[in-house]
Amino acid sequence: MKCSQIKKKLSAYLDGEMKVDERQMIAGHLKTCILCQEELAALSKVKETFSVLDGMEVPPYFMTRLRQRIKDEKFLATRPMPILEKIRRVAFSAAAFAGVVVSLFMGSQMGRTLYQELANDTQPVSVENANILGFGSFEEFPEGSLSDVYDELIKGGNNG
Repeated sequence: MKCSQIKKKLSAYLDGEMKVDERQMIAGHLKTCILCQEELAALSKVKETFSVLDGMEVPPYFMTRLRQRIKDEKFLATRPMPILEKIRRVAFSAAAFAGVVVSLFMGSQMGRTLYQELANDTQPVSVENANILGFGSFEEFPEGSLSDVYDELIKGGNNG
C-alpha cells in the first residue's frame, strides 16, 4: 500500500476498527515509514487531547428535533417559489440585460460618431471629442515620445 492509502486508514488503525490482516499490513508499513509514523503520532496526540474532555450530555429530544429540522429543510427546498420572488428575479435579470444592451448601443453610437469625425481629414478633432478620448492628456508629454506619436496618428498626421 502507498502512504496516501495508509494515512487514510490510520485513524481506524488507531481506534482498532479494522480487520486483523489489514492491521498487520499497516503495522508492517509503519515499521519502515517515518512519515506515516509521524502522522500516527499526531493522530495519537489529537485522540489523547480529546479523551480528557468530558462527554457532552445530549439534551432530551435532541434527535427528534434534529429529524424535524431536516424534514422542514427538505420541505422548504422542494416547495414552489413564491410568485413575487419569481417576478423579482426575472425583473432583476431583465434590468441587467437591458442595461448591458443600452450600454453597448450607446458605446457603439459614440464610437461611430467619433470615428466619423476622426476619419474626415478636413475636420480636426474637436476639443470636446479630444477630452472624451483622453487626447488632452498627451499634450504634456515631450515631442517624439510614444504618446506624441500616438496623438499624431489619431489626429491623422504621420501616416507612415
